[in-house]
Amino acid sequence: MVSTLVKACLSILLLGLTAWLLPWSFDEETVRRIPVDMPAKSPEDLRAFPKAGYFFGHRAFLEGRTDTAARYFEQVVSQNVLHIDAWLRRAETAISRDEQPLARRISTMLTQITKDVPRWKWDQALLARELGQDEILTANINILVSEGRQANDALWLMETHLKQDIGAVIEQLLPENREPYLRWLMRWRRTEDAVRVWHALDADRHKDETLRLAFIHFLAGSGDLSLARELWLPSADPAGITNPGFEEPITRMAFDWRFSDRKDEWSIRRTSQRVRSGLKALEIRFFGSANSNFHHLYQLVPVSPGGTYRLSYWWKALQISSDKGVFVEILGKDCHGLSEKGPMILGSQDWRHVSLDFQVPEDCRVAVIRFRRQKSVRFDNKLNGVLWLDDFVLQPLEKL
Repeated sequence: MVSTLVKACLSILLLGLTAWLLPWSFDEETVRRIPVDMPAKSPEDLRAFPKAGYFFGHRAFLEGRTDTAARYFEQVVSQNVLHIDAWLRRAETAISRDEQPLARRISTMLTQITKDVPRWKWDQALLARELGQDEILTANINILVSEGRQANDALWLMETHLKQDIGAVIEQLLPENREPYLRWLMRWRRTEDAVRVWHALDADRHKDETLRLAFIHFLAGSGDLSLARELWLPSADPAGITNPGFEEPITRMAFDWRFSDRKDEWSIRRTSQRVRSGLKALEIRFFGSANSNFHHLYQLVPVSPGGTYRLSYWWKALQISSDKGVFVEILGKDCHGLSEKGPMILGSQDWRHVSLDFQVPEDCRVAVIRFRRQKSVRFDNKLNGVLWLDDFVLQPLEKL
């Protein structure tokens, strides 16, 4: 009898608890769907839920009702002291209400409690800038750049804040963040500023081959050939040509070989099937589908102004058709007075050695070695066949 009575009491208690919690669960579902569904209930009905309070506060702030927004955000942080978004919005309302001291206290507090948490650093950086808290702004930007979170925006913000004073930006950035800044400047093609940042990097970063190659490639593409040449020469191949036998993968960067394929007309690749020496050579295969105007294989080469050189290489051909074959030409890069052409490659021939002498103008520091084929005017003008290249050497000579 007693057992039955206890069970009945427990059942009644559980039913009552369920009835009490059911409206709460409906309210929780309403809050969960914020802001997908606008709450049908009043803010007072959802007062127990910090998320609802934050939603109503944010809406009030956007509508310009800053006093109302401030009350909501204060309610939220009183319920959840670690609701960082509510603290940030409360600081914004304080600024709008001309309560800068309060906003600064909130900003300083958030800096302390989110020291190692990058999630809110962008909002904190914007807040610090508006409040003139330069130290907090710089710290947050450095964290964003280090973590790779909105790094582009962070670097833009720092430059804007410092009025594009590159020296000041370099000084404010942590040493490890100067490399991301350099890459950012390179993407924006800001050569002069990138050079300044390059010189500000730690010496060990200059030895990083990937970074060094990317920077030299950037300089060569931006027209600063003098510095590109200076950075490249200490590690240049003794043959005077980068990757002269195509033994290494082609990077298509800086002073390495550069090439591009054209679908259905030609393909360019390293091969081990036809080599003159070593393990690799370069194969250019023409498909006979077009009267090709080919100039898509070349290399930039550092040279001494006024110097004389001999370029030599080996080539092998299989059924290169039409009256216009492939030939090598040497041109000046961003300078005049250098234009030399080698013999045209036609038909089928075994490995053949070719050399070409040229003199560099006084205003030239970089030459272009390029393989070309000009369009033919004949009826049977489509270019077909295969060409292999290997063992390039660029040798300085006495003046001719």
